[in-house]
Amino acid sequence: MKRNSLLLLVSAFFVCAAALRAAETGKPAGVAPADETTPAVAEPAPAAPAVAPEAKPVEKPLQASAAKLEPVVDSYQIAHDDFLAWLKSSSEKLAAVDQKVEGLKAKITANEAQITKLKMDSAQADSAQTRALESRTKDLWSQLKDERQRQAEMSKALGRAAEQKVKELDGLISDAAQKASAQLR
Repeated sequence: MKRNSLLLLVSAFFVCAAALRAAETGKPAGVAPADETTPAVAEPAPAAPAVAPEAKPVEKPLQASAAKLEPVVDSYQIAHDDFLAWLKSSSEKLAAVDQKVEGLKAKITANEAQITKLKMDSAQADSAQTRALESRTKDLWSQLKDERQRQAEMSKALGRAAEQKVKELDGLISDAAQKASAQLR
């Protein structure tokens, strides 16, 4: 069965390619150019395009009463766009904190690797340099802890603000629905 399907697919490809070539050249596929010595044969009508463009279904206009509620649809779209813009703005603020956390992690990893290398390289490691690196790493850990706490607080605040934003947008949609339904009464 698979072999037959492949053969049909290949033959369909060749037919489509021939039709496309005929459409480009203006002559049907398989017709050799006429010599001056051979009598001219009437060319058949060009083949229909292989792929017909898809037509969009025509939407029926809304009934008069339903059309009065169309502002509600518009208010939903406005609310969607507004919420998405607000969410993108909030995301950028959170991304900045995420970047700072990742930067601190990278610095901590580099410092700890350097401290380990110093300790491994010499039995009498340069204790002043090691202590300085350990002190800087301890400060970085403290900063990382603070940034993670800030990150968690911002995420919680985002959740609370999103609830408030949805309530605000819901009020706008409800107002639009009330105005539109008042026209129906």
